[in-house]
Amino acid sequence: MWTSGVAVVIPCHRVTRHILPLLERIGPLVDRIYCVDDCCPDGSGDLVERACGDPRVVVVRNTVNLGVGGAVMHGYECAMADGATVMVKLDGDGQMDPSLID
Repeated sequence: MWTSGVAVVIPCHRVTRHILPLLERIGPLVDRIYCVDDCCPDGSGDLVERACGDPRVVVVRNTVNLGVGGAVMHGYECAMADGATVMVKLDGDGQMDPSLID
């Protein structure tokens, strides 16, 4: 169990073109990154597991599509269960600048 620190939650649904570059841009202030695969038909979670070597990244999978709100809430629940003290939500399509987390 990881405790304390900054966690990023990213809902991942149809973001295979954007998610890996986004993950690369998340700075060292972030301790854990939760990519929530919301039953993505494009396999966003599989892509992250296969191609991302960042040890901070955890793929969380929803068994049914919960929509962006449900995916974010599931990610928050996982982060809280792991002891996160600060949580930040980023969209998986890269429209939010991770450098602003600082």
